[in-house]
Amino acid sequence: NVLMFGFDSTSRLNFIRKLPKTYKYMTEILGSVILTGYNIIGDATTAALIPMLTGQTEMELPEVRKNQDISHSVDIYPLVWKEFKKNGYATLFAEDQPTMSVFNLRLNGFDKQPTDHYMRPFWLEVSYSELDKGRCLGSKPKHDVMLDYLKDFQEKYKDLRRFSFGFFSDLSHGDINPLAYADDSMLQFLQSLYREGYLKNTMLILFGDHGARYGKIRSTFQGRLEERLPFMSITLPTEFQKEYPEITQNLQSNAAKLTTPFNIHSTLLDILNYKSGIAYPYRGQSLFREIPGNMTCTEAGIDTHWCTCMEWEELDTGQDHVVQASKAVVDFINEQTLPYRSLCSQLDIGAIKRADLVTANEQVLRFNGTRDEDQRLPRFGHEVHVKKADIQVHAVFTSPSNALFEATVTVSFEHQSYTLQGISRINKYGDQPHCIMDLNPNIRQFCYCKSQPALHKKR
Repeated sequence: NVLMFGFDSTSRLNFIRKLPKTYKYMTEILGSVILTGYNIIGDATTAALIPMLTGQTEMELPEVRKNQDISHSVDIYPLVWKEFKKNGYATLFAEDQPTMSVFNLRLNGFDKQPTDHYMRPFWLEVSYSELDKGRCLGSKPKHDVMLDYLKDFQEKYKDLRRFSFGFFSDLSHGDINPLAYADDSMLQFLQSLYREGYLKNTMLILFGDHGARYGKIRSTFQGRLEERLPFMSITLPTEFQKEYPEITQNLQSNAAKLTTPFNIHSTLLDILNYKSGIAYPYRGQSLFREIPGNMTCTEAGIDTHWCTCMEWEELDTGQDHVVQASKAVVDFINEQTLPYRSLCSQLDIGAIKRADLVTANEQVLRFNGTRDEDQRLPRFGHEVHVKKADIQVHAVFTSPSNALFEATVTVSFEHQSYTLQGISRINKYGDQPHCIMDLNPNIRQFCYCKSQPALHKKR
């Protein structure tokens, strides 16, 4: 069986900070393996969960965004629970925030119920109910409602194989601190699963989609790293470890290596296909098999903007390349909103707070092949010749929205060109894009509506 559930905006370190009892129980009693090299591959929840559930990025899959000329429902996606269903598993998918759920906020959602048990209708009704009181449903915390739902599923289908996937947004989406409220509940949940024997034949995957994307911590270097390094853990059943000792060994060996949601997807497929010896893409090898220790971000499918295996050298924000890179960022933003210029304001650079030159470490830059027949001993040159470089500009304030962006721009010194590679909005946009939410929610982080409500709600 497979039981997966995750917390929104939860880095590995913040999981340890806010859920210390849970973390201690997982590592000391359950023997959970924590993936310390787990790196995101894109922005926000959708970019984290789609590769985990399909093995592909949103760009590689059919168009499912709202308000596109030719766009499908998400039913067209090869979601992994379909494979488990084909193999006789009972399936469950549950999220606790219907207004910003992964497949409905800016995607078309499902035409048909995606799994045997689907919690969206329940939470939609809750959102219209007088019982909906912030983080509680009546007198009960919403995270306890979710945990009870997951536990009930294990109990009702105890004689069948089970695949369940839950995702918790309510506690930690906008503020990473309330996650602490769930520590006792999480501990009791895991203890009950262990005590009642459900973990004897169930692989438990507990994870975060990404770290904090907003708030004071996000404007720090620590916050920049934590956004890109979410919590990811795998707990294998004891009997399974005895039957497949090589899997246990490989999983533990892979714990500190560079991994991504692609690896999680292949691992899920290995539950069904391990004995068949199926081959997986190099960028997403199953964690049940040995992953190369020298995997690079490019090989793992991680763009420079999201890669934590880099070195940063701070630049003068007044330097011409930094100013031109920042201009390229604002030009990109304005291009996104241009079709809606009657609604969305054109933005200008307000201030540049920080900029860094982003490079691989010096040995990577100077690597010049190998110097032995077995290709084991590296050869390094004396000089570094760089025709292109990535500049990461942080805290680019835009006017009049006071939006705060972080972006990676590739600079070609030879052609004097500036190409945007990745962009994140790192402060809350609230109701700034209210005029565009129904027309095109895909550009909500860029649009500052010309007509602004008196009060801004936080999103």
